[in-house]
Amino acid sequence: MHKLSFRPLDKDDVQSIIEYYDVINPKLTEVFLIELEDSIIHIKSRPEAFQKRLER
Repeated sequence: MHKLSFRPLDKDDVQSIIEYYDVINPKLTEVFLIELEDSIIHIKSRPEAFQKRLER
């Protein structure tokens, strides 16, 4: 099984997006989180379709 990992900056970006969307319209936040989760599920189900980044 492949491991999907996130860098600290990725998490910071997601948090900033959530905060921004919450100000505009909390419904946008909900839609964003659903799309993000769907994307993560898709990547986990077909990891060979995505670029693998090697740690240095």
